[in-house]
Amino acid sequence: MKKYLLITLLMGQMAFVTKIYSQNIAINALGSLPDTSAMLDVSSTNKGFLTPRVTTVQRNAIPLPANGLLIYNTTANLFNVNTGTAASPIWTNLATAGNNWALTGNSGISQPAVPNNYGSTTLGATENFLGTTDSRDLVLATNNLERARILNSNGYIGIATSSPNSPLHIAGPIATAITALLGNNNIITDAQSTVLIDMNGNSGRNLYLPTASNIAGRIYTIKRIGTGIGSLTLYGNGSQKIDANNAYSTLSSQWKYVTVQSDGSNWIVIANN
Repeated sequence: MKKYLLITLLMGQMAFVTKIYSQNIAINALGSLPDTSAMLDVSSTNKGFLTPRVTTVQRNAIPLPANGLLIYNTTANLFNVNTGTAASPIWTNLATAGNNWALTGNSGISQPAVPNNYGSTTLGATENFLGTTDSRDLVLATNNLERARILNSNGYIGIATSSPNSPLHIAGPIATAITALLGNNNIITDAQSTVLIDMNGNSGRNLYLPTASNIAGRIYTIKRIGTGIGSLTLYGNGSQKIDANNAYSTLSSQWKYVTVQSDGSNWIVIANN
């Protein structure tokens, strides 16, 4: 009698929490019908759905995992889904707030040190980066059109071209800032590229360049404008030289412009007229 009573109670409990139909199943505390679009409809107001939890080793030992099989990887603390086949599974991490780049920015990223021989050092497993881990180019696009590409073979960057032939290849015009400076003893800043010095009838002007050692490779073009016929003198920062000769360089009155570039130690005159 007790045996039959126990069976009756168990069957009643199952009927209370589970609704089984020919095509779908509902599990809930209210006896609600399953949604017609779901094979399994689980609902609760104070409990969650717990997927199988396995380590990476255990996951890899699953025999013939079906495409779409979902597990929680306790080694990586990530959901994994098989996006391959049963014979050749590809376990793909599902996106979480901790392993995705967010639209509003990320904090706490692990940034690798820049190697001396740039582009030849493989990133570590814990280093965060945007890019590819296989032999595929990184393509940036807008409006479904390619705008820039980084080649996987050599790291060359192409803007408006998919076949860059130099470390930076821009297939189009380049825009840089032009700044007009008045008065004497002006200092060139990071926001400037082409600088116009208004002589304004003055017999001479002084212009000071930023520290060359902090901005190796940077180029400035300085042009004299106005009615003045005096000379324009460029000064390096401290002991840094202009064209490796002096701590200053004077543009004679007949010169119209000069272009200088930092070699990482001093400023080098690369063009003048």
